[in-house]
Amino acid sequence: MSSSGGVISGSVPGFEAGFRMETPFGLRTGSITGTIGNVVFDTATNEATVNAGAGLVVPNAGNCAGIFNSGDSIRYSAAYGVDFS
Repeated sequence: MSSSGGVISGSVPGFEAGFRMETPFGLRTGSITGTIGNVVFDTATNEATVNAGAGLVVPNAGNCAGIFNSGDSIRYSAAYGVDFS
């Protein structure tokens, strides 16, 4: 992680998430693992963003009709508000 003027950036290693999605072909499940790159946390706004984070892969995808396949690389973007209590 690096820091500059209230902004901290870096990557988040060891990310792991499961997914479940309903498709016209039924319920599909799998997981996503890896390191999320391009993470930025702004200490002034307490907002964390992932800017097209790379480094994630789908190690298993249960019959996902080609939407996700085992071994696919994933790019992820999101913004989160963070509350410290």
